[in-house]
Amino acid sequence: MSDASDRSIPATPRRRQMAERQGMLPTAVLPSWGASMAVALLLLPGWWRATVAAATEWIRLSLASPQLDPAGTGNFLPIAVLLPTLAVIGASAATAVALRMILDGFTWRPGRIAPDVMRINPLAGLRRIFSTDTLLTIAANALWLGLLATTAGWSIGAVRRLAGPVADGDGFLAIPAAARDLVPLLAATGIVVSCRWLLLRRAAERRIRMTPEELREEMRSLESPQPIRWGRSRPSRSPSADAPRQELTPGTLQAAAAGN
Repeated sequence: MSDASDRSIPATPRRRQMAERQGMLPTAVLPSWGASMAVALLLLPGWWRATVAAATEWIRLSLASPQLDPAGTGNFLPIAVLLPTLAVIGASAATAVALRMILDGFTWRPGRIAPDVMRINPLAGLRRIFSTDTLLTIAANALWLGLLATTAGWSIGAVRRLAGPVADGDGFLAIPAAARDLVPLLAATGIVVSCRWLLLRRAAERRIRMTPEELREEMRSLESPQPIRWGRSRPSRSPSADAPRQELTPGTLQAAAAGN
């Protein structure tokens, strides 16, 4: 294994693709999760205004006696609540998928659903658990979590604003006000997940950098004939096939006739 100081050449697209298949590069799960939460929070006031009346009526019918609700409509979720809820969920999921496609690229590999037996190594997993990198990761995650907890403490006013109007029976404006108060927490979450993903990506890029020997070896493999790159032996050719063909001209025909 070459020394880490010799890895001064950025990884080629071929090496980066192999590292991605082996799980060495972090995926954009963190940014996509943060983006989906942001979309859900931004759509929360509109969802509340669209569903509060129907949800209140549905809860009232659910708690009412059978005499007041003979048709049993309180047993089913009304369309006025179901459709906006599905719209918010769909928008959040679409945002997460779109961001992952932008950052990670679109790759359709259904085989990744099943676990890769070649990547399951208990000893390597234990070594990673009890390593210095794991301890540093735990410390960094503790700092990120502390930042989020501090921001959440500043945003606790959202809960206090929500409790007052709801207790007074004026809960229509409580959810939009609470959503506005949670914007600082949302911004802090976005900063944390973005910085965390960029740091993980930078560390992975440094890990897959190449030495000059590895680059020369990859260049030689790219310059080799196609059957060799595919892992097959090159078909043998007869010496007569490799010999240059003589062009038939009137002079060569006369020389051949004179020799005969």
